[in-house]
Amino acid sequence: MVTAPTPVPDVVSAQGLTGCVEDGGACGQKIVGRGRCRKHYVRWWRRTRGAEVAPALGLKTKTPHERFWDKVGIGSASECWPWGGSADDKGYGEFYVSPERGTVPAHAYAVEVATGQQCPNGLEACHRCDNPPCCNPDHLYYGTRQQNVNDMWSRLRAPRGSARTQAKLNESAVLSIRTRFAAGELSTHLAAEYGIADSLVSRIVNGRAWHHVGGPTGTHGKPGRRPLNRKVV
Repeated sequence: MVTAPTPVPDVVSAQGLTGCVEDGGACGQKIVGRGRCRKHYVRWWRRTRGAEVAPALGLKTKTPHERFWDKVGIGSASECWPWGGSADDKGYGEFYVSPERGTVPAHAYAVEVATGQQCPNGLEACHRCDNPPCCNPDHLYYGTRQQNVNDMWSRLRAPRGSARTQAKLNESAVLSIRTRFAAGELSTHLAAEYGIADSLVSRIVNGRAWHHVGGPTGTHGKPGRRPLNRKVV
């Protein structure tokens, strides 16, 4: 026997929900009003047009903490807890706290809930797990921007070389520049050929740029060339 779907109340509110509640919640699309996506909201509006409609159910009795954890997939202490609400273009969650505070990063709010302290001025919430949607407080800490950057580099999370979107060269080109410069070609000629600044060629051949690529470096001391003024570590 087929059971008819339970009708969704007309008074449902979007507050505290993460997706359209129609079809038993299976719809799940972005809510525009009355707990429904645009398609289902239009159907509701047409169905109730001209009728006296009760005010939307107020679910604002939930505290911000309760609303926050409703949107987090809580697992074990060692697992990442993914954020289930809206997020920015980098994958970091966004949580609306209140009219006074507005929207804050979800992972920062997770630290706030765990420690009872809002993120101090000059600090930011940092991930130990390299997973932007994660809201597990055990994977997060308040730190400075420099600490966050250092942490990123220590775990090799930053894109390097040709993986960077603004890179004008690739690893093969860098190796060729170093090899040809060591063989006697001038940096000005190499810069013109590869469409880069002469100063970048200098940094490449002296090992100050593209550190992860091999090839001969520190070759300014060859006969006929200006010797290097300082030691490259």
